[in-house]
Amino acid sequence: MKKSDLNNEPATLFREQLRILSQSLSDLNTIDSADGIFKKAAQILSSYFTNTVVLVLTIDLNDNTVEFKALRGVEKTLFDKVSSILNYSPLGKKYSINSSHLSYFKQGKVIELSNGLAEFVSDAFPASIMNATQKILNINNVYTIGINKDDELFAAIHFFTLGSTIICDNDFIESFAKQVGILLHRIQLQNDLKQSESKYRTLTNQLPVGIYRTTPEGKILFANKSLASMLEYKKDEIYKINASELYAEIEERNAEIASISDVPDIFATKEIKLKTKSGKIIIVNDSVRIIRDENGKALYYDGVLEDISARKETEKALQLNEEKYRYIAENVNDYIWTMDKNFQVTFISPSIKGVLGFTADEVMKMSLNFLESVGLKNVKQVLAERRDKVTKGIIDNTQRFFEFKTTHKNGSEVWIEMSTNPVYNEDNEFAGLIGVNRDITERKKAQEKLNESQVRFKILTEMTIEGIVIHDSGTIIDTNPSLQKMLGATGDYLKGRSIFEFIKSKSQEITLQRIESKATGTYEAILFRLDKTTFPAELEAKNVIIDNKKLRVVAVRDITERKISEKEILKLSTAVTQSPASIVITDLKGNIEYVNPQFTKITGYGSSEA
Repeated sequence: MKKSDLNNEPATLFREQLRILSQSLSDLNTIDSADGIFKKAAQILSSYFTNTVVLVLTIDLNDNTVEFKALRGVEKTLFDKVSSILNYSPLGKKYSINSSHLSYFKQGKVIELSNGLAEFVSDAFPASIMNATQKILNINNVYTIGINKDDELFAAIHFFTLGSTIICDNDFIESFAKQVGILLHRIQLQNDLKQSESKYRTLTNQLPVGIYRTTPEGKILFANKSLASMLEYKKDEIYKINASELYAEIEERNAEIASISDVPDIFATKEIKLKTKSGKIIIVNDSVRIIRDENGKALYYDGVLEDISARKETEKALQLNEEKYRYIAENVNDYIWTMDKNFQVTFISPSIKGVLGFTADEVMKMSLNFLESVGLKNVKQVLAERRDKVTKGIIDNTQRFFEFKTTHKNGSEVWIEMSTNPVYNEDNEFAGLIGVNRDITERKKAQEKLNESQVRFKILTEMTIEGIVIHDSGTIIDTNPSLQKMLGATGDYLKGRSIFEFIKSKSQEITLQRIESKATGTYEAILFRLDKTTFPAELEAKNVIIDNKKLRVVAVRDITERKISEKEILKLSTAVTQSPASIVITDLKGNIEYVNPQFTKITGYGSSEA
């Protein structure tokens, strides 16, 4: 306000201010947003105070910042010019609160800042910008007032008077600020109420349970979206249904109402059956509370419905599974046991009696002594290792296997195979072990016999003069030392190679045919040594099953010497037959066994006649 304005009559000025306050209250009361009130407040004050820049800023005490919201009293062209010159615009930006200003704001009084714009110098407002702004706009004085309601601080108004203008209408400004504070508080309450209602609507509609309110007569006054969906109705359809129509049996509703009529002002829960729109029967937990008037008369039934149909089905299936598992645990040859993290046996299935002769109760009384008695001290070590890993945040789900020999109740020896798995609770804390023990005594005996047989087989193959090769469709699995010597190669070299690498091409076809046809018996072939020299061999093949695999075992005999002998005999036979001399062969007693053709020619007698 200009100094000349102070000459106005006080009564006239008071009436004008009262009119402005009244009109402002009316105008501001139509605005439903805080930002709108800030802008309108800046407009009203800049219209009343000439040559004055009015700046409104909001205050956030949570992060101790202020944000410029409205600026009036300076022409936009001038403001834009100043912003362009300074290369800086304060609107829409946040700045740290000056601690001394905060104490001013909370008073709700008009305070003149004695140092002017210098008090605004900070990291956000360098002194150079403040000085330039003061010179360009010719700012004279700076005033401020906080907008409060009770103990809540919403915003602040800064007045920058230009030229020689001063402000002395403190009562008017303070009344206006209080008025604005009341309206901002109202908007805040309205916003809080809207948020609360929105949260309530969101909560009730998103909850996986049905929420309702009905009258004692069954009229549905409220039903959330989940309730309508649970009963297969649309939201608007549910209100047209009487609550009694939703019960699978009407008597059940009467019984439920009767059961809670004398219950105090608390929720009572009962399991009931309801009927959906399609006629399907569902099972729900109905937690209901009676709302009464001052005379104790029932006004409403407020309740929560939880569909437990799936849970009931699960419980039924679980019960069946438990019966199955109990039957299995009691009748299988294996026995199941559990142990807690303190090494205490917590369960052993009754089938242990068929394995060790002890009853489950007898073993339970043995507790850890049972484990020690059967030589399972290493189980304690496994438990400790798993528990230590959990403390280090390592979850070990590895299945462990053990084999041990124990004593039957009758004194006989029993071999046991034990598999163990860790058990963790919902917080991934180690809770113990679950194990399955199996009698493998017969398997052990069979293994021992097999081992003995394999030892005998190894001795026989290593001691025999014949070469032995075991192959799988031509791929060498194993060879004995005689064959290795015969081929001039080591066992490691031969293993995994094809037998056809050591068979001459003209003998490969018959070998392949015999493999494919699984033919057994003896045949001859020409074989290669590692140095590529060849030798004739007699092969005798048999089909065998080793470790559940169908293989062929072939005995290889080097028949080089036999072939040489046969060749020499053939030569001698030819010489005797073709000799010009008469030749007679007799046994030791003089009996003629052979005569050559020349003898027959000379004497006229054949072998049978002579």
